[in-house]
Amino acid sequence: MRRKNKRRVIFSVVFICLAIMCCIGCSQKDDKQKEKTEEKKEQTEKETEEKKKPEDGTAFQTERVHEAMVADIKISTEWIEMEEPVLVDDIFIGRMTSSGNTVWILLDEKLKEYTWSDTLTFVREIEIEEGYEEISADDNGNLYVSGFMKPMLTICDGEIVASNEGPGKTVMHKGGAFGVSSFPHSKLEKVTMNEAIAAVEPWNLMETENLSETDITENYVYVMGSDPSTDNHTVWAFDFDGNQKFVFGNKGMDNPDWLGAVTQMEETEQGFIAFDGNMRKLYFWKTDGTFVGALEDDALFGTNYPWISAATKLPDGSILVGMAEEREDESADEFLVYRMSGF
Repeated sequence: MRRKNKRRVIFSVVFICLAIMCCIGCSQKDDKQKEKTEEKKEQTEKETEEKKKPEDGTAFQTERVHEAMVADIKISTEWIEMEEPVLVDDIFIGRMTSSGNTVWILLDEKLKEYTWSDTLTFVREIEIEEGYEEISADDNGNLYVSGFMKPMLTICDGEIVASNEGPGKTVMHKGGAFGVSSFPHSKLEKVTMNEAIAAVEPWNLMETENLSETDITENYVYVMGSDPSTDNHTVWAFDFDGNQKFVFGNKGMDNPDWLGAVTQMEETEQGFIAFDGNMRKLYFWKTDGTFVGALEDDALFGTNYPWISAATKLPDGSILVGMAEEREDESADEFLVYRMSGF
């Protein structure tokens, strides 16, 4: 009996010692893990501190004029240096439109008005609620501001003169009588304006299952998205009676007119221009839809991988192009504006 008790005491002592050693080992392991976590945290904080703040960074700079050839056509751009650098948080959603010599820019849900006269001069900021994502303007000086689940605003001379429930994200025709409203995976709608009152009706141009953007120019409505049969990014152009007139893109990666994500279209006397944010390129087609060629951002703007998100045509036929570019020192992203001519 005494031997059994003695054995039990020995086993108990050994078990307790093993348990203590295990706890010590776990504690040491936890301490090492904690040390690594603290070191990583300190390193992250150090990197954050070392990264320059926007006000301490170097603003974007490039040559004032750039020229590039697309086929046998010379395209010229002029960098429009703003009075102060325009900083942007969300690089993908910058929008720009114009009426006469008035230009509006929507960035990070803030709407600003400028006057164009060989440069952009700030006029005022127009107060709007959060959630607005699209702007367009007619030739009468009316600005239309829209977004998903937001009333469409009509603004004139800096004041909201009308608010209409019903339209979604809308781009209006320059004539001001109608526009196209869209939302991904939803049917397109035609928005008709009558004395500042908006009416909405279905506009069954095509299936919009893979819709990404819509746009409207003097003579066409554009639907951008992926072709369900090929999965290639495509731009379909329709006349205002709903007849399909052109198909741009819808090509594979080995083709020069393979598109990535077209953010806007422009119609000119010489044809069509697609502004591709994802590919950082501009694509050009003749009036009959024949592909001319493409130009990359560095050749045309002197930039380094910007997101091209906006364009608006001026009364003289030149086009203002807007894009977001990260500064070389990574201190901020700036919204840049160029004036383009030649096509």
